[in-house]
Amino acid sequence: MKRRDFVRLASASALASSLVRTPSLYSAHHATKLDRFGGWIGKKFEAIGFFRVEKDERWWLVSPEGNAFLSWGINHLHPDL
Repeated sequence: MKRRDFVRLASASALASSLVRTPSLYSAHHATKLDRFGGWIGKKFEAIGFFRVEKDERWWLVSPEGNAFLSWGINHLHPDL
């Protein structure tokens, strides 16, 4: 699976599970391809025991077990808008 496919599948699954309020189809179907922190085992880095960023051809978030990781959350907030 390529990075683009991984991001697309994870995004669609997160959106679908929040709309339907069911467990994520991605996590149910691909549970064996994720580490215990949700890191994608298809992209490996050195495991150092901490979340961090690392760059190969792109910047990646890396789980403590050394796998590529996607973080979903609020980037910033404008309270005056």
